[in-house]
Amino acid sequence: MLISFKKKFIFFKNIKAASTSLFTFFSQFCVPYKIKKSNQFQAPEFSLIGNYKTGIVGYEKKRSCEAAKIIKITNNINKNIWKEYFKFTSIRNPWDKMVSCYFYFKNEKRKEEKTKNFIDFIEWRYEKYLNEGSMISYTIKKEFICDYHIRYENFKNDLKHVFNILNINLSKFEYFPEINKNIQYEKEKKDYRKFYNNYTRDLVEKIYKNKIDYFKYEF
Repeated sequence: MLISFKKKFIFFKNIKAASTSLFTFFSQFCVPYKIKKSNQFQAPEFSLIGNYKTGIVGYEKKRSCEAAKIIKITNNINKNIWKEYFKFTSIRNPWDKMVSCYFYFKNEKRKEEKTKNFIDFIEWRYEKYLNEGSMISYTIKKEFICDYHIRYENFKNDLKHVFNILNINLSKFEYFPEINKNIQYEKEKKDYRKFYNNYTRDLVEKIYKNKIDYFKYEF
């Protein structure tokens, strides 16, 4: 997560929705000028994580943080922050997102037994959902609390809209970094729907039902 006292925003980091690129870019508005000047913001810098007079980057060596915890953090600073600051995140069609996650885990060689094939991967994610529930950082009691959601499917236009709201010069748009872009997935996917059968399609719908209904996503 990011909190900028200068631009008055709170950013929630999602997964596989250009969130690392967003985190990297918007972190420059949360750190002091000396750090901003010396850092090119071309990669997710864990070294940037910390509390500054200008803002907060990440939390306890992590880049993400749940909304309920962020409220506690902001209330300890100023109880008006949560109410007044612009809150945003990025979202992505869950069926498309799961295919991207599959390739990401596969390429990173994480949990190899769970990524032997796509069905195994979706079953593993569904099992996590049954055991842990829906893991969405930008909700409180299943209610979506952001003022704006950058849709991966309409990324450039939505990002420019955020720039306008935060009064960020649009010339900075050309320097927006592309980090953790899944080249293999982008090359192979063509149509994410080709990875699914009725069984895996239904499992993803169960995992993300609240999100699918709220944002009106379709397979």
